[in-house]
Amino acid sequence: MEFDIENRIDALIGSRAALYADRLSSAAVSATKEEEIRIASERELESIAQALGIKLEGKHEFTVASGFVDSVYDRVLIEYKNPSSPSSKLGPKLDSPGTKKVVEQIQSRFYDMRAQHNQPLNSLFGVGLDGRYFVFVRFRGDKWHIQEPVPVTPHSAERFLWALFNLGTRGKPFTPDELALDFGANAALARSAVKNLYETLLNIEHPKALILFNQWRILFGEVCGYNVDAPSDKIEKLAESYDISVNGLKAAHLLFALHTYYALFMKLLASHIIAFVHQLPTPLSKIIQAPTSGKLRRELDDLEAGSIFRYFNVTNFLEGDLFAWYLPAWSPSIEQWVRSMVSQLDGYNPGTLSEDPSESRDLLKKLYHQLFPRTVRHDLGEYYTPDWLAEHVLDRLEYTGNPDARILDPACGSGTFLVMAISRIRHWYDKNRERCSFSEGDLLRKILANVIGFELNPLAVMAARTNYLIAIRDLVSYVDGVEIPIYLCDSIMTPSQHGGLFAGHLEKARELKTAAATFIIPSEVALTQHEIARYAQLLEQSVENSYTSDEFLQRCKEDGLSITEEVLHTELYDELVRLNKENKNGVWARIIKNAFAPVFTPRVDYVVGNPPWINWESLPAAYRDTTKHLWAEYGLFRHKGYKAKLGGAKDDISILMTYVCHDAYLKDSGALGFVITQSIFKTKGGGDGSLLLLLQRRYLHLCAVQSRLERNLSRNSGGGDRGWRTEYHSRPQACARRF
Repeated sequence: MEFDIENRIDALIGSRAALYADRLSSAAVSATKEEEIRIASERELESIAQALGIKLEGKHEFTVASGFVDSVYDRVLIEYKNPSSPSSKLGPKLDSPGTKKVVEQIQSRFYDMRAQHNQPLNSLFGVGLDGRYFVFVRFRGDKWHIQEPVPVTPHSAERFLWALFNLGTRGKPFTPDELALDFGANAALARSAVKNLYETLLNIEHPKALILFNQWRILFGEVCGYNVDAPSDKIEKLAESYDISVNGLKAAHLLFALHTYYALFMKLLASHIIAFVHQLPTPLSKIIQAPTSGKLRRELDDLEAGSIFRYFNVTNFLEGDLFAWYLPAWSPSIEQWVRSMVSQLDGYNPGTLSEDPSESRDLLKKLYHQLFPRTVRHDLGEYYTPDWLAEHVLDRLEYTGNPDARILDPACGSGTFLVMAISRIRHWYDKNRERCSFSEGDLLRKILANVIGFELNPLAVMAARTNYLIAIRDLVSYVDGVEIPIYLCDSIMTPSQHGGLFAGHLEKARELKTAAATFIIPSEVALTQHEIARYAQLLEQSVENSYTSDEFLQRCKEDGLSITEEVLHTELYDELVRLNKENKNGVWARIIKNAFAPVFTPRVDYVVGNPPWINWESLPAAYRDTTKHLWAEYGLFRHKGYKAKLGGAKDDISILMTYVCHDAYLKDSGALGFVITQSIFKTKGGGDGSLLLLLQRRYLHLCAVQSRLERNLSRNSGGGDRGWRTEYHSRPQACARRF
């Protein structure tokens, strides 16, 4: 029933927006007071509500501390103005007298609603309207977002109607603050779920669950620069916040439990949103209605298998996912908190994401920060990039959002730089739509080809894919299939291990080490991204259907894959069959596919990011041993012997990533912008903090280094270079090797 209403609202808004705009514009021609505009608006809104068969509950002349709000529809506040009054009518600019006045009035009403009715500022949507212009007011990211006035047109009327019939009538809005409140560390749901998952992990014996845990431990250990098996004081405090005893605390188990909780939330969120966008029933309703524990688990099996995403041709959302281990460990206590999570999420209205896609930027960041306090994240080597800093890096690189320019974040975290790039591309498209020769489908294909991320942290990969999917959600229906270009891979080691492909030299096999086994992948199926993807898919399907190795080889040949090294293919397939029999399979074919992503990514125009800040001695011993030839090759060791005391400026992995990314991914005409630790350059008087490193491709030309002069740069500073000291160089300081 609820879904039928959502469908009718979607259809009716599209058909009635033009009529609503026409009625308001006609009223504005002859109106002599604001009441006439309000009556014309309310009459048409009531007509739409009646057509939908719902009751639109508006409060008019609503009393607040600073006066009266003309109309309040739950979280939507409307202030009507007289279009014939020189002092009250809205103008085309924000500094027009009437526009400025109504914006200040709406801001005051927001504060009243927060103080008197406990409405968070960022849950409200303010509208100024005089029949000629709309002005929209939001509060986002601790600051006001006020759009330039727009004429009343079918397009602007549709934006208004979306807000009114979503924020004003149905469910909670999808905002970072609301999500953090319901699902963050202070919520009873999070405490009970994380504690239950932790206790389950301590006693689990299922082979697949254990192997997924061990693979996560390997990958996470390589990116965090922290011994995940040794609890620190901060990890112990984290445990206490989830009501977990610190006696005998196992840090890795706690962190994996937290990651699992957050990962399931993201899967449910993404499935909820993509179903809504395609005007189909949300999977949450099926899960909620599951009458038994067994039926609920089967619904979650379906979710974890990625069925909902494959149905919409989003092919790789769950590739490399290590967090479905809770299903073989299913219990009544897991069932209880899963039902609670689904029920709470079902109370949110995905339509609230549709009225302004740009405001959905990195929706998940605040929730993650709530689950993992800053001190813990920093101990784990995680320095997530604030939006203002990502904007600053892109500005310095002069990235304008040209959809044909390719941009890569080789350590993309939750996808902040990538979502920011998509936002700029969409702004560019909106601005140049009339001159563009390509459609929305072409736009999405360009985004998918040219906005790319690599990441070694499995949880961050899922967060980045979720944020990416949210950023393109309204474009997905314009194409036949979507592979989100966020890959679980090592951007440093993969080019080195598979370097023969760059040079045009082909060996018989490539090696990939995992917690389950060392896989030997025949090189003949790793010549293109399409080939390795198809090969991985056939591996997975054949194992699932219990095909023999001969049947697998035959299917590969029928699909047009080059199969000459039959012994290597058979050995790899037999290894996966063995793991499947031991209940240790399910992810390895997809992990193989993802590992090759850096090999096949075309060179890019921009490399951006905030790479891990981890020195040599904090890296896992196995990773140090695997990468030590690269450190030596690039001249990054300042001393003799690998056993010597390390950890100096040049021994931070961020500088190694700088060299490798320059070598492997950047075009000759490209540019790189990284946020790295200030100790790299030992900037005089710099102290602790961050640097913005800007490089040009040819001969690794260091064009600028910017250091933070102010420890806390205001997010409301208006951008620019305020708070930064810029040093320009004609020759590289730390990067002396020519390429």
